[in-house]
This record gives sequence, structure tokens and C-alpha cells, in this order.
Amino acid sequence: MIGLITVVLAIIGVGVKLELGNRKLGGRVDKLSDELRGEIGDVRRELRDTRAELRGEIKDVRDKLGNEIHGLRGEIKDVRDKLGSEIGALRGEVAKTSTSVARLEG
Repeated sequence: MIGLITVVLAIIGVGVKLELGNRKLGGRVDKLSDELRGEIGDVRRELRDTRAELRGEIKDVRDKLGNEIHGLRGEIKDVRDKLGSEIGALRGEVAKTSTSVARLEG
């Protein structure tokens, strides 16, 4: 009988230890879960900030390229105008030369 009582008390003791262990483990899991949630929140904030920075940098690069393209278009227009003037002058000289040649031949 004493052996049976000892076994029952031992089983109860093991059960109590298991329950206490589960509570302790549950507390650790909750603590780790809270820490992970905090870290995930930090990472999300960092990603949001990084995206905002990258968007700003992309906008700056686009603006800079837009300004450079606008400048290049102006330069191209100037070159076309200059070439057009030179071509017009050459056509005038060719016309004069053709007229002179026609007079000499004719």
C-alpha cells in the first residue's frame, strides 16, 4: 500500500513538474514571439524607409536625365540650324557657279 501511495505521489509530482515546465516553456515562447514581432516591425520600417529613399533617388536621376536630354535636344537643334544655313549657303554658291558655267558655255 505504501508503495502504491509512493507511485501515485511520484506520478502527481511528475505531472506538476511537467505543468510547471510547460508554463515556463510557454513563457519563453511568448517572449521570443514578442521579440520576433518587434524585429519584424523594425525590418518593415527599414524597408519602408529604404523604398522611400530609393524613390527619391530615382526621381532625382530622372529629373537630371530629363534636363540633360532637354539640353541635348537644344544642342541638336542648334547643329541642325547651323547645318541648314551652311547647306543653304552651299546651294547658293552652286547656283551661282551653275549660272556662271552656263554663261561661259553659252
